[in-house]
Amino acid sequence: MYRLSLDTAFNDEVPVPADVESRLIDRLLERAREMKAPYPGKRLRVCRYFRADDVEDIDLYLSKGFLHYDSHHIMRRDLNEPIPEYALPEGVRVRHWTMDTPEEQLQYQRAESLAGEGDPRHEAWTLNRLRWYKAGPEWDTFTAFADGQPIGSVMTWGISPSRSATENIFVVPAWRRQRIASHLIAHAMRFVQARGKSEVTLGVYGDNKRAIALYKSMGYKLIYINMGYGFDV
Repeated sequence: MYRLSLDTAFNDEVPVPADVESRLIDRLLERAREMKAPYPGKRLRVCRYFRADDVEDIDLYLSKGFLHYDSHHIMRRDLNEPIPEYALPEGVRVRHWTMDTPEEQLQYQRAESLAGEGDPRHEAWTLNRLRWYKAGPEWDTFTAFADGQPIGSVMTWGISPSRSATENIFVVPAWRRQRIASHLIAHAMRFVQARGKSEVTLGVYGDNKRAIALYKSMGYKLIYINMGYGFDV
């Protein structure tokens, strides 16, 4: 499944015709069909997320044939609350990994792909996506290594002067249930706290029971829900 993420924005200082968003959606869907035409065997979905209470916009997209396909819980953790310590298994070390070389970036990509195997919604990061995130503001990655290989990781990036993300959290299957993810998240919390942040946030699929239980155990609280809608071209 290939996904195209859709969003719209309007200039508040210019009068906007009432039907302009509807026309934009039509043109974007037309363009998506043009893109798919040379690849009839490929599955392509045009996606957009909405706050759950944004019913007016959701209704417009429903009228265009979009359907709900998943939900994201957005969770927040107050860094003024104590951050617990978690021991690592023997032989595991955490690095502040900047992934400066193409070889390191490929190594990260392979570990992230391995961690997502078995989840039909998982989309492995491309190297271009990884490099785009690396170029963003206040980007950092903390990765657990065993025998020289990455086995788990968490990314942070700046969102506002007071808030950072804790995202793309994973541990490869062979190393799960050893509190490696807990250690990595707590490590990232302390890192951004030392740089003046007072809160961190993350997004998680609403049906990911294991991940939600982990984040709740670490003090994250639900702040709102994003609803994913898609149009299969």
